[in-house]
Order: sequence, then structure tokens, then C-alpha cells
Amino acid sequence: MDRDIVRRIGLVATSWPLVASLVALLLNDHVLKAAYPGWVTGKLSDFAGILLVALFAMAAFPRRTLLVAAAICAAFIWWKSPASEPFIRMVSTVYPIGRTVDYTDLIAFAVLPFAARVARGPEAFQIPIFVPRRIAAMPIIAVSALAVMASYIPMQYQDRYVIRATDGVWPLELNEATDAIKAVATRRGMACPECGPSVAKGRYVSKYVTMKFEILGRDGVSFEIHGASDRGIIDPFGDGTPQRMDELRDDLKREFGKRARNLELVESLNGGFNRH
Repeated sequence: MDRDIVRRIGLVATSWPLVASLVALLLNDHVLKAAYPGWVTGKLSDFAGILLVALFAMAAFPRRTLLVAAAICAAFIWWKSPASEPFIRMVSTVYPIGRTVDYTDLIAFAVLPFAARVARGPEAFQIPIFVPRRIAAMPIIAVSALAVMASYIPMQYQDRYVIRATDGVWPLELNEATDAIKAVATRRGMACPECGPSVAKGRYVSKYVTMKFEILGRDGVSFEIHGASDRGIIDPFGDGTPQRMDELRDDLKREFGKRARNLELVESLNGGFNRH
């Protein structure tokens, strides 16, 4: 690699805009999103992540800033659109990843002109450090790469199971089953954007877990649980998402068990069923 490009990447890595965006990304993903969920914290990671990627890419190709900006826009639009779904399904056979389709995230492109300005003259944006810049730059670059991947490629988990009667005679009325599901969801702080009184199917959501259900009549109730970890490859189990999913399953078992006898939970496992 050209020495001038290496020097520019090192200067960008120790500039205050990059360090500030890295701190913002890590703080937002691991603290603020959970403490203050909402539109602002939902978008802050996009602004910080795009700025991080753009600064490094524009420093590596200083004479191609417009082309780099166009490539970042195209890649981000593709990632946030349904067009990336086949790729996600293919990769998920080896490493479970996912993303949320939300075109409002594209407002993060507003940071690209600022990124180009910093990349053109990183010397003007340096912060004072007490170690050689080459030594400081390498860990900053490594942490930046992990932070971006963890933010945009969250780990995904999925469970499917059915609660049914062991004798084939489902004992609960429609409203009794929906009440049981609602009681569990309420205890776990889940909201229901697609539920109504005594509906046969619906969806409850929380920050990390989504629960879809469908009441199958005499065949019981089916559940599809999805979980996502914002910590991704940095710490895929650090936020406790798998544990939350297990607790939700156990809570459903207990709640239905209080309302009817002779019920069992049958969990999907590798295309078959594993009885618990």
C-alpha cells in the first residue's frame, strides 16, 4: 500500500471526528439504545457508522471521494432493502446475521460531505495523544471495524414451537389463549402493534425479541420467536438475548399450564420436533 495512504489512514484514525464517532457508536449500541430507546438513539448509530466507514474509505482513496461516497450510498441502500435478503439467508447458513429494513436510516448520508472534508485534510482535525500515532492508530482501526460490524450485522436467533394438548383436544377458547399470551407479553414488557381482542394471530415486540403467534384451533398455538443481539460479533451473548428467549418460552409454558391441564410444548429442531 502507498505510504502516503497509510499515513493518511493513520491521521484519520487519530482525528477527533473519527474518535468521537467511534465512541458515539459504542456508547449508543451498548448503553443508550437500551436506556433511552427511540428515534434519536435508533439513528445515532447510523450517523456514527457511516462517518466511520466514509472517513477510512476516503482516506484510502483521497482522489475518489465522490466515487467512495456513491459506493457507500449504494451499499447501504442495498443492505437496508429487501434486495439483500438472499445474501443474508446464504450467510446465515454459516453465521446467523440480520438487519432491519428502514429507509429512514438513509438520512445518515448527510455526514458524507463532512467526512470528505476531514479526509482531505486530517492534519487539521488531530487530537493530542501521548503515544506515537502509528501505535494509537492500529487499535482504533481494529475497534472501529468490530464496532461497525457489530452494529450493522447483529446476531440473529430464532425459535419455533407449538403448545398443544397431549390428548388432541384443545381445552382453551380463543379469548383464553390470547389472554394467556398477553399476560406473558405484558410481564416481559412487550408491545403489540398487530394485536386486537381475541384475534387468532398477532405479534408482540420488545427491544431484542419479537414473538409471533397463531392460534391453530384444536391443534393448539404456534409461536415464532426472533431475537437479535446488537453486540454482534463483539459479544454475541453479552446482552442476554438467548436467555430472554428461553425465559419467554418458559413463561409461556407456565402461563398455559396454569390455565389448562394436559398441555405440552413441542419445539422445532432442525426441521423436526423436539418435545420438552
